[in-house]
Formats: sequence, structure tokens, C-alpha cells
Amino acid sequence: MAKAVAALRQSDFSGARRFAAMAIAISPATAEAIECLGVAVRDTGLPSLASRLAKRARAADPVRAGAEASHALRRHREGSWEAAQRLYRRALALDPVHREATNNLASLALDLGQAGAADNRLKRVVALAPQWFAGQANLGNSHCLSGRLRSARVAYGRALAFEPASPAVWANLARVEQGLLEPNRAELCLLRALGAAEEPRVRSNLVFARSYRADVDARRLFATVRRWAELHGRARPAPAPRNADPERPLRVGYLSADLRNHPVGWNLIGLLENHDPARVEAFAYSTLRQEDALTRRFATACAGRWRSVGAGADAAVAEAIAADRIDLLVIAAGHTEGNRLGVAALRPSPIQISIHDLTSSGLDAIDYWLTDELLHPSRSAELFTETLVRLPCFYLHMRPPNLEAPEPDGEGPAPVRFGSVNNPIKFTDGLLRLWAEILNAVPQSRLVLRYFDAFAHADGRAPVADRLARHGVDRERISFSAGSRDRLQQLLHLGSIDIALDPFPFNGATSTFEALWMGVPVVALAGERFLGRVALSHLHRVGLGDLVAADTAAYVRIAVALAKDRKRRLALRRTLRERLGASALCDAPAYARSLEAAYRRMWRARCAGRRWDGWVVPEPGEPARPGTP
Repeated sequence: MAKAVAALRQSDFSGARRFAAMAIAISPATAEAIECLGVAVRDTGLPSLASRLAKRARAADPVRAGAEASHALRRHREGSWEAAQRLYRRALALDPVHREATNNLASLALDLGQAGAADNRLKRVVALAPQWFAGQANLGNSHCLSGRLRSARVAYGRALAFEPASPAVWANLARVEQGLLEPNRAELCLLRALGAAEEPRVRSNLVFARSYRADVDARRLFATVRRWAELHGRARPAPAPRNADPERPLRVGYLSADLRNHPVGWNLIGLLENHDPARVEAFAYSTLRQEDALTRRFATACAGRWRSVGAGADAAVAEAIAADRIDLLVIAAGHTEGNRLGVAALRPSPIQISIHDLTSSGLDAIDYWLTDELLHPSRSAELFTETLVRLPCFYLHMRPPNLEAPEPDGEGPAPVRFGSVNNPIKFTDGLLRLWAEILNAVPQSRLVLRYFDAFAHADGRAPVADRLARHGVDRERISFSAGSRDRLQQLLHLGSIDIALDPFPFNGATSTFEALWMGVPVVALAGERFLGRVALSHLHRVGLGDLVAADTAAYVRIAVALAKDRKRRLALRRTLRERLGASALCDAPAYARSLEAAYRRMWRARCAGRRWDGWVVPEPGEPARPGTP
């Protein structure tokens, strides 16, 4: 039994199975041995057998804390969080110093966003077992959630001293380094994680990290996504259309982890609510574990075609999609957290389409990538495995309800307040240098920053303030605001600034829209790839293309000139919301019609045995125009 436990702690699951089975052969009713065998087989991909063994362990010793803790862990991994919490507490009532139950109950608190409750339990875990890897790793997670990034770095370092090859801890440490504005260190951590174990999620994190970097060109980013596809996305052949009638109503599936109160959810809800049922039957495949009010709107929009696939294996999700006879599968934000490019690689649908991803998926199994002519003009240097389909306008936003977006003040505060509500990991050294140049050129101006609770702790504020200070910006001219992940507070904050400064090379999308909604002009720099042209696309839709700079010198010049033009800023504050509301960015019915037209062209080409060449999709009533292949 001692050898079984030792093997389990070293992740030697075959050894743990062998020794636990020997222990059971000697003493068949030993609950500890049965439990150990259950954990070992669960971690080697046999969940149903693990479940049966867990029940057997509980039957062998129903009052034993370990059996309760194992049962709790199984329910936790299934997403049954209330049941798991109850079982963990029962285990601790039986054994108050049971470290696994204490640690896992803290993990559950982290899943629920309760960093304070997790911290208290994890301090106890570390006191009980200071050299236990899992306790230190979880303590790092708790510090990270509460914004104590430097403390998280220390805890993860201690965990790695015990298990240097832990891919999860290296990946989590990468997030900390990103938050501390250390992109080189973050990338090294991700490479260490991949060296320890090749995992699709971690490799997607590498795609995400490189998307933020100004020194990563289009070819290097494309090579990164292609490497993901080589390792994790070997595609099956596309299935033939089940009914090759080119004009029949289409069955369109949307696969996403973000059909909730999230920017991607806000971008998609208007589309699904405005599909013409005579043209499209919309299905949704949600990988969410926790749903909210917007999730329920999606479920209503799909009218009985809502599928909650949770944490199901890629093969199971693909089977569900195939069983629904989906003609076109739309994969949302594939390389971002929680999304499922692995399902697309299994080719459950004759046509597959990427929407709202960072760049190309890199997958041969995905046929099309949705964009528009502003995001991808003919000279675009960005590389794709997919065929580009240029819509009349790619972005669609959900209007904030009037109660959540009060009218902005008629006059902004003086002196001029520049600001941003973007994720601070977008703040490159080059961007902060330009912001310092702008502040230094506008006497008494201030910089106001907010991104939900990212600046609640000094560890989130210091990297930004330190870099600006190096360029001559007094720390007293920088204001940091922090709060909950509440959209109303974010909008109210935006309404308090005069000019929003857009980051680059990774622009703001929702943040740009919300700034314009609050009557705040946005100064942006146009990049070469999709993520660097999002603000340009938004600003042109409301007639503010002159606020988009072609280079860094123009970025500074435009921001300084706007700061001096109070009359224009006040006029924009009074009129921008109306202009935005009348633009294509808020026209959900027109957006749905344009996308339905694109789907029809894709389908007709597929029925004819070819791929559509990606012409620009026309406005309703206009002839199609040839686009760039």
C-alpha cells in the first residue's frame, strides 16, 4: 500500500495500479487500497471504472474521510459543485486535518471565484504539509485570482521545486508573468510546460501569448498555429452533404464556451436571435459549466436546439453534432480558453467556419474565416489556412441596455483624462512609451486605467506605473480603478474619461465599442493583422477614420490634437451614441441576412463539390464583388 501511494504521488499510474491491486488481493476490503486503485485508473482514462471503485471504497469503509474526499473529487470534476462542496465538508468533519479534502475544497472555492475562502484553507494546507506540491500549486492559483501576482510567482516556484515538470504550474506561472508585463518570461514558461507535456490547451496559450507581441510577425504567428494543427488537429476527411439540395434550409451549429455574459456572447446573441428560420435552423453546442441570463437567451433563440455538452470529450461532442445532421459548424474563438478546436479536427460537419478567433486556426479541417474588407484589405500580410469571407461588416455588438449605460456627461472633466479599459497584458513597452509621450505633450493631463479587478492589488499597478515613470510620467498622474466584473461599472468608468487610447498590436473590440457608446472618441493605430485592425473597423463605421493612425508618430499627434480640441470632443460626446446605434455595428437583422447569404454561397459550392472562393458578401440587393483569395 505504501508503494501504491508513493507511485500515485509520482504520477506513476501503472505502478499505482499494480501495487494497489496487490494490496487488494491480500485484503479485499481495504478501502484505502480500493480508493488508490480508483484514482489511478481515473487518471489513465477509465472514468466509469474509477466511479465504481469509488463507490466500492465508500461501501468498504463508509465513515472514512478519504472515501468521502474521493467521491467529492469525482463530483467536482463532473461540475456538480454543490454536491462536491457538501462531500468535502463531510470528509473534513471525519478528519479535520485531511489535506486532500482541505486542498480540494479550496480549489472548489477558486472555481467559484471565492479567493478569500480559498486562501484561508490553503494556508492551513501549507501549514500541514509545507513540502506538498499540490498545496503550493493551489496557493499560487489563489494568489493569482486575488491579484497578488508576486506572491503567486513565489508559490508556483515552490511547487516547481517539488515537481519541476508540472505542465499546469508552468502554464499558470506564464499567466502571472503576463500580468507582470514580462512577455519573454511568460513565453519561456509556456515552452517549459510544453516540454513537460504536449497539451492542446497550453499550445493554444502560446498562440494567445504571441498574439499580444509586437515582435511576432504574421509568418511566425502562422507557424505557431500550424504547429498546433500538426500536433493536435490531424483532420478527418469532410463528410459529404447529407442532403445536397443547394436551396433547402440549412442546419447551422455554433460551438462555443462563451455563450454567456462575455464579449463573444455579446457579439453572437444578435445573430442567433435574428436568424430567419426559413433559411437557417440554429443549433448551439455550449461547453459552459456555469450558465447565466445571457446563456438562457441563447437557449431560447435556439428553440429546442440547445445542447449543453459541458466537459464532454471531443469525440462525444463531435458525435452529438453529427447526430444533429449539421450542415455548417461555426467554431467561435477556437484558440481561447475553454473552446474546442479538437472537435473541429474530427470533422463532424461538411462545412466548418471560424469566427472571433485570434487569427487562423491553422486547421485544414476549417474551411472559412469570417472577416471584412477593413480588417483584411487586399494587401493584408496575415496568413490563413481558411478561405477569407469578407462580410459587409464583421462585427456585431449587443447594445448595452439604457439602465446599464447611462447617458455620458455633457462635459468631460478638466484637465484632459486619457484612459483605457483594456486587459493590461496588452500594454507592451512600446505602447506605454507612446502613452508617456502623449501625457508629456499635454500638460496636466491624466491617465485613468481600469480592467475589472486587474488593478485591485499593487502587483497589477506597479508594472504599468514603473514603465511610465521611466519615460518621465509622474505616478500621481496615473489613476487606477478596480472593481467587480460588472459591465455597468466598466461603462460608468468609460464615461468619466475624455479620450480612450487603444492598445496595439492587440486592439480593443468590446472596449472600443463601449467607449464609443459612452460618447468617448478612441485613438487607434492600424496594424497589419486582424487583431491590430479591429479599432480601425469600428471607427470607420461611425465616421471617425481620421482617429486611426498609420504609424506611431501619427498616433501621438492625433491624441494630442484631440486633447486640444475640446469643442469636437463635446460634440462627439453628445452624438456618438446615436451614430453608433445607427451603424452596421448594431444592425443585427442586416448582419444575420449577410451571414445567411455567406452560408448559402458556401453550401451551394459544397453541393457542387468545391469550395467557395471567398468573394466579398454584398449588401442585400447588391451584386457580389470579387474578393481576394
